[in-house]
Amino acid sequence: MTVCSRAVALAAVLLLAACSSPPATQPETEPVEGSPEPAASSVASEPKRYDVGQTFTLAWQEGEATDTPDDVNLTITVTKFNCGGPADALLRAGKQKYSSDYGMTADAKVDSGYLLCVATLKIANTGKKKVQHDPTVQALDDEGVEYELDSNLTSLIANPITDANRESFGGPTVSMNPRETAETAVAFQIPSDTKVAQLRYVGGGSLYSEPSTALVHVG
Repeated sequence: MTVCSRAVALAAVLLLAACSSPPATQPETEPVEGSPEPAASSVASEPKRYDVGQTFTLAWQEGEATDTPDDVNLTITVTKFNCGGPADALLRAGKQKYSSDYGMTADAKVDSGYLLCVATLKIANTGKKKVQHDPTVQALDDEGVEYELDSNLTSLIANPITDANRESFGGPTVSMNPRETAETAVAFQIPSDTKVAQLRYVGGGSLYSEPSTALVHVG
């Protein structure tokens, strides 16, 4: 083999060795989506707990998507929570008020196998602007089963109670200027073999802020 041939063969061997060498090892990195959520976020969302007669404050922001949101601050007290006889008395008063105002008989009633429960509420507007507030309240039993308010019974029962603070008939909605206080009520139909343990009161929940929540022990 000539010198030229040997040189060409050696170059070919070196080129083949270079092509078959493994690539350099790349450093490993943790994927971004695998990063854990901060523990503080779950702690901050835990609702505080109160008893009937205790006052609590809920604050949130609300407004249309194109508006600057308004700050809402409400100081709330669940003044009473009753099931059975006392709640039935409130329903009778609501029906009497309806008949007196409109000359008609209201046909809303508690279904068979259910118990009427009513929470009466005192709400103060501690913010800086007028607020029209429709209370969002759920009843929970010992196992955390949720019962939504009954809108028909609530309309009748709340009507005479919210008379000084409402803008239209029925419902628990109250309208308050700053520093004004209103009273209203919400009603539930609960299975007769069930006992309500607590109420969950929720304020807000919009594009601008998370819901502001409080739990009230009633059981």
